[in-house]
Amino acid sequence: MCQESKTEEYTLSNEELLNRYRKELDLKLAPLLSKEAEFPLYHYTGGAALCSILCTKELWLTKWNCLNDPTEFQLIHDIIENELKEYRNKNKDFFFLLQDYNSIERAFKNDTSKWAKDYNFFILSFTRKADSLNMWSYYGKGAVADGYSILFKSKPYRTVTVNDEQLSCAVSLTSVTYSTSEQRDYIQKALALMHEVYLNAEEYDRELIIEELFSRLVHSAGCRFKHEKYEEEQEVRAIVELHKGQEKYISHRVSNGVIVPYIALKMCPHSISEICISPTLQKKAAMPGLVSIRKTLGLSFKLKQSDIPYRNI
Repeated sequence: MCQESKTEEYTLSNEELLNRYRKELDLKLAPLLSKEAEFPLYHYTGGAALCSILCTKELWLTKWNCLNDPTEFQLIHDIIENELKEYRNKNKDFFFLLQDYNSIERAFKNDTSKWAKDYNFFILSFTRKADSLNMWSYYGKGAVADGYSILFKSKPYRTVTVNDEQLSCAVSLTSVTYSTSEQRDYIQKALALMHEVYLNAEEYDRELIIEELFSRLVHSAGCRFKHEKYEEEQEVRAIVELHKGQEKYISHRVSNGVIVPYIALKMCPHSISEICISPTLQKKAAMPGLVSIRKTLGLSFKLKQSDIPYRNI
């Protein structure tokens, strides 16, 4: 009687090979990952968040794929999909032989893939724009004084510190890439690397390596890409990637009825140079509370009101 053979687990036979290609992908993306931005920078927020920042001395970084702008997650997939079509025309053998590559893309986009690895990228948004009408229209609430901008003239953090414990990861302060041509260039380089894997790796390694690289590409590039129509925002992002085993530092909050993962980064409050109040009819009501909290916390930031006149629409 023949004994049924057990199906072997589908595992990488060479972890070093995967790590090498991971590093090569990051090298391809290096100009994107290291687009350092300089201070001063502004962070626009609401009144409750401002009070929390000052009192807890924490900055909250939100998990990238849980931001309140769903178009961001869609953008990176749209770019990849377009570049896949171009690459397929140039390298038909690659995409013909790897028949399920497009199914990986579709499944990843719909979050139904077993290989859609959950990279922990967390971001906090800044801008180079002072007293921005567009920012005030988003964070302000009409006549109510609920919009504020925090001016940071220096980095508000030196290391990644969560719950008084220093983590072995860095904060990347990166200018957002709006240029369509730049975005396409990064994706093309990444696809070329995946093609190299296909040509050189053993069959049982090849598919998992490409899936891993694809997943990393989506997260690494995706949280740094925005649509070119938003270029006026001049956004700069503080990005932290938590590594395996650091998930315990993730906290959760509720925003608009949705549970949002975040990490609370320890901040140096003296990095705050100025706080500006949005255009409002409540100018006299808004200032005393800020004066009080500044005195109570022993801080020395300047206080000002927006130069933009309030307009009731």
